[in-house]
Amino acid sequence: TTAGNSAAVSIGNGSGRPASAAIFNSGSMSRAKGRSVSTRSASSSARRKPDSLKRSRALKRGGTWAPLIDDHLKYLWAAYRRGSFAAVEFIEPGLDGEAFRLNLMAFMGRLFGAGGEALVFLGKTRRGEIPVGLVLLVLHGPYAEPHVVWFPEASPRNRLELALAFLVDLKRNYKVLLWVRERDWKFYDHLCKYGAIRTVGKFRGYFPDGENAYLFQGVT
Repeated sequence: TTAGNSAAVSIGNGSGRPASAAIFNSGSMSRAKGRSVSTRSASSSARRKPDSLKRSRALKRGGTWAPLIDDHLKYLWAAYRRGSFAAVEFIEPGLDGEAFRLNLMAFMGRLFGAGGEALVFLGKTRRGEIPVGLVLLVLHGPYAEPHVVWFPEASPRNRLELALAFLVDLKRNYKVLLWVRERDWKFYDHLCKYGAIRTVGKFRGYFPDGENAYLFQGVT
C-alpha cells in the first residue's frame, strides 16, 4: 500500500460473525453478532444529494496516508499516553513504553497474519505534516473493514478531509461498509453530505457493551 492509495472496508463473513472477530475479539473495536435492525431510524442521508462544491473543495485540500513504520511509533506512544487508545481493547491501559510496543506488535502480527494492513493518516498541523490517526484495515475477500484511532493532534478539518479522501479512494476497488458506534454517528452522517457514504440502518444493542450501531455503505 502506498501513500494516498490504499485498501479497505468490510462486513461479515457470511457466518453471522464479523470478519474482524478473530483479530479484535470482543472489545470496543469489534462487532457483536447481528442484533435487531431498524432502517426507519436511520438518517435521511440515503436520500440526500451530495454537495459537489463542498466535496471538490475538501478533496482538493486532500489528505495522505502511508503504511505504518517504526518511525511512527513515537506518535502512537504519545497518543496512547494522552488517552487516544482508551477504547481500544487490544491495548491495555497503564503500560510503559516497552509494554505498549509489545502489545502493539502482537496485535499487528495477528492483523498482518489475517491479510490486513496498518496505515497512518498524515495531517497538516502547526508542527507540520505528522501522523494524526492510526488506520487498521481488516481485509476479507472483496471487502475491507477500517478501524480508526484519531490522535489529539487531529483537528475537525483533518478528520473530515482525511476520512473523505480515504473513503473516496476505497470505493474505487472495494465495497465499503462502516460499522459506527452511536456516539460517533454525527460525524459519519455529516460525511454523507459529500456523497461518499450513505446510511443503511440502525442496529440496536449491536456492540458487545450494548451500544447501538449505525451501518454506513459506500456510494457507488
